[in-house]
Amino acid sequence: MDKSIALAELFRLAGVAPLSAFPTGLAVTGVVESTSDVAPGSLFVARKGETHDGHRFLADALRRGAHAAVVEREDLPSPGIPVIRVPDSREALGRLCAAFHGFPSRGLLLIGVTGTDGKTTTTHLTASVLRAGGRRTAVISSVGGQIDGDHYSTENTTPPPPLLQRLLAEASARGNQAVVMEVSSHAVVQRRIEGCSFQGGILTNVAADHLELHASLKEYRAAKKRFFQHYVAKSGREEPWQVLNTDDPTGRSLRSLKRVRTFLYGLGAGSLLRAEEIACAKRRIAFRLITPQGDARVLLPLTGSYNVPNALAAAAAGLACGVPLERIREGLEAFHGVPGRFAFVECGLPFDAVIDYAHTPQAVRAVAEEGRRLTAGRLLVVFSAPGGRWVQKRAEMGRLVGERADYAVVTTDNPGREDPEDIAREIVRGLKRRPPLEGFDVELDRGRAVEAALGAARPGDLVLLLGKGHEEYQIIGEDRVPFSERETILRYAESWKQRARRETALKECPSGAA
Repeated sequence: MDKSIALAELFRLAGVAPLSAFPTGLAVTGVVESTSDVAPGSLFVARKGETHDGHRFLADALRRGAHAAVVEREDLPSPGIPVIRVPDSREALGRLCAAFHGFPSRGLLLIGVTGTDGKTTTTHLTASVLRAGGRRTAVISSVGGQIDGDHYSTENTTPPPPLLQRLLAEASARGNQAVVMEVSSHAVVQRRIEGCSFQGGILTNVAADHLELHASLKEYRAAKKRFFQHYVAKSGREEPWQVLNTDDPTGRSLRSLKRVRTFLYGLGAGSLLRAEEIACAKRRIAFRLITPQGDARVLLPLTGSYNVPNALAAAAAGLACGVPLERIREGLEAFHGVPGRFAFVECGLPFDAVIDYAHTPQAVRAVAEEGRRLTAGRLLVVFSAPGGRWVQKRAEMGRLVGERADYAVVTTDNPGREDPEDIAREIVRGLKRRPPLEGFDVELDRGRAVEAALGAARPGDLVLLLGKGHEEYQIIGEDRVPFSERETILRYAESWKQRARRETALKECPSGAA
């Protein structure tokens, strides 16, 4: 049976004070922000986004059957349905969605993970630790929602409130005790997490990113800090906690935050949790985990020393949640990675092909260095920079790749409405033909760029494909065009094997045979 709730009761529960009157007897069957999601009886919340203004679509919401609309603008013609004006549509949306679903996060151990790099891996590592500690745990991340083995598609790192609250409600209804979710700076600024009650928050690191949304690095850091200051410290939970990276300036600046328990991790000696005796190999990292509960030897089935801080953050969250050290170790060792994070594609080629999501300068540096360390042959890198984002980082990414790769192919990565040639030109400014870089090419068709790098590889080399990771599409203009890097590699590998079989057959064929 479809759920409905009286509009007046919904506003009361949400704690949203309307600035205009509306029919008190009206009921709604859902809360949406996109007219494509409107069903008969919906409450449509119009908000101004980065590219579109929902207030322009009130008539469309009416045609699709909306019972009422929430707006923040005054200069609007009557759409023919009750309109409720509020001070801030974005804030109202999160609270109304949470109230409609009964504030599901209040009955869950809800943990938010924020930072520039490492959020997805840290989110899934933390969930693995909680599960090892005996809690049924769901995950909401940039690779989708995962509830009891079922996958839910999400287009954003942090989903918009209608989907976010629906996922939290689904997790709760299925008997999950905890949810670990990624919290992006967009989600904080756009108030997507209003109505969420966080028990704890984890900070990975903060470096320049998303400066298309934030006016400066200072503003970007402020958004990350606001998550802890407002959504964790003021969550209303008993003993909320924060896990902070002491190797990061933003993490250190939050140590004195009041009303929260603080757990510090890092590679330095002053951290509550730290790692020593770190040894990295292909698909394996060994280290000694130092904690207030004692030490533990950990064999993490991941690639890349940059995953050690991610594991420390997850271990610190486990301590904050009362998970014993032995269960923490088991949870870390049970985790085998996230799709598209230094993912080896097993395809039978005589060299390694690795897909990774790295799309920021610091991630590109870390992943390229790991690729260089792991190969005795050459390192070949396919990469680009996303469109519509911080232009200044493009030359820096070119420089970082050029200083570590033997050969590079500059291509496209979600160019959006930008001209791909302009993006490539900015990247090439940072590329210099100097050791180890033997040369580079520009190929704006990403499929052909991948094939070019694979075709240039020799036995023992490593081909590193940066930027797409788990994504199975390219954003070109306004469209999401299907594109799978993994499938591109597998198709190339199959073609390569067929050629190899033909060449072998020709060699074995007796000379002069018909």
